[in-house]
Amino acid sequence: MRTCGMLVTLMLTCTPLASAGPVPLRAEGRNSSEDVDWARLYLERFYNLTQDRHPLEGKLREMQRFFGLKVTGRVDRATLSIMKKPRCGVPEMADYSFFPGKPKWTKKRLTYSHQGAVASRMGSERQFGGLLQVLTSSAYYCPRIVRYTADISKRQVDRTVKTALRLWSKVTPLKFIRINKGEADIMIKFASCRHGDDFPFDGPGGELAHAFAPGKGLLGDAHFDRDETWSLGQSGINLLLVAAHEFGHSLGLGHSQDKDALMYPTYSYRNTAGFQLSRDDIAGIQSLYGYLYFSDRSQQSEYDFQKRRITLEFC
Repeated sequence: MRTCGMLVTLMLTCTPLASAGPVPLRAEGRNSSEDVDWARLYLERFYNLTQDRHPLEGKLREMQRFFGLKVTGRVDRATLSIMKKPRCGVPEMADYSFFPGKPKWTKKRLTYSHQGAVASRMGSERQFGGLLQVLTSSAYYCPRIVRYTADISKRQVDRTVKTALRLWSKVTPLKFIRINKGEADIMIKFASCRHGDDFPFDGPGGELAHAFAPGKGLLGDAHFDRDETWSLGQSGINLLLVAAHEFGHSLGLGHSQDKDALMYPTYSYRNTAGFQLSRDDIAGIQSLYGYLYFSDRSQQSEYDFQKRRITLEFC
């Protein structure tokens, strides 16, 4: 089984796990034993809690510090509120962050496609196209989708995936190219339950999606839970927001502590009309892949101006 550090899972809820041993965490007010068990599971999943190596209260304090909560070492209401928010399943770090070893794509062209029911990544060793190339046209932003969700039309899913990828290419030299057959660098699919990796989905209201950091085999791929209710608006789960977040992981980004960042661990709806990456997202992805350069001088001047403005504001 792959390590959790290379897989990112976006979650809506988390099922409480009963503990067979004593629970030294202290709950406040009317918190039930289920709340404490929820906290234990949360710390195990996202803060590397192990009973034989890490004290529970110490890991709880670490979590509270990350989210800017009052550091009490107890399962208080504010802490539970954060723990029960929709979120992604990679451990927390700080502002924009990376996977262990800082993996990224290294070649000149990156392909992507949508994976059908017959195709499988298990045991595959792919030859990857590269990633970095100057963006001069948006004609390549049109993915092939073999397996779709039933909630949104195929054309809308195509367009949404295109928009999600373009958020990252607009601020970097990345170029995403659709292929119509064979295996792509980033394989995208909607699937239910067990779907060819070691991380099965759990039906409606559970895990929303997961993605893998850059690399071979399953790494780089993005999977979406077909049992969720996907939408293009506020109802259900917004596909653009989740897809853009997962593609950030496919490119090598971890999670951010910045609540305004797309790569923040928890999911929440925001207006997607004219949606743009935050300064934190941009700083993170550009630290991996550099800046975008244009052959047209006027375009380059405008981009350089905006880049300097963003850099000054971020610093």
